[in-house]
Formats: sequence, C-alpha cells, structure tokens
Amino acid sequence: MHKRTCLPANERPTQIEPNVQIQQRSQIWTDSVGVARSHTWTYSGEPFLTRTVTGPDGGVTKHTPCDSNSLFSYSECTTTLPNGDTVSRTWQLQCLWSGYGNQQIEQEVRTINTSQANGGP
Repeated sequence: MHKRTCLPANERPTQIEPNVQIQQRSQIWTDSVGVARSHTWTYSGEPFLTRTVTGPDGGVTKHTPCDSNSLFSYSECTTTLPNGDTVSRTWQLQCLWSGYGNQQIEQEVRTINTSQANGGP
C-alpha cells in the first residue's frame, strides 16, 4: 500500500520563495496636534532559523521554527514574547484531494512567564 505524503506549502512546485528579506519597517505619521511621529521595527536572523523582531520600544520577540527534520520545518513552533511569555504551536497536516496539503495549527498553548509552574513568584 502506497502512503501519500502531502507537500508543505513552501515546497509546492508553483510557489516561488522571495529572495529579499525585510530588515526594517518604519511607520511614520503626524499626530492630532501636528507632531511628526515614527516607529521602527528591526528584523534579524536567517530564513528557516530563529528570527528576532525588535520593536519600537526595544522589546525583542523571538520566532523559532519547528525541528528542521520535521514535516513542519518551515512553520513557526515557538514564539517568545518580550515579557518572557511563550506561545507554542503543534501543527497538523490537512491533506487535500489534489495530493497536496495545508498546514494548520492543531494546538496553541500560551505559557505565562510569571506563573508558579515556571518558577515565577
């Protein structure tokens, strides 16, 4: 019996991966009293490896992909927020009639850094 394996979205033949990475994003506006304001976010890291985003307030968010040997290696499995909270995701594959599949979140768990279970106060 042949086992059908669904291809992840990024490995489908018709998908083209961009070769330009965003390194910085700025938002510029004028407030209600006419003062120019701006916010800048800085992005660092390599595709498919841990990437960080530094927000306008200096807070750093870390995005960690799943195990590189996993079917979901291009999906984000853990996000660590600036306050130390983490969001962990478990992915599942939804196979489509075409033989391809869609990755979808099966479970998402948020761990609060200050909870008793994590050594908080």
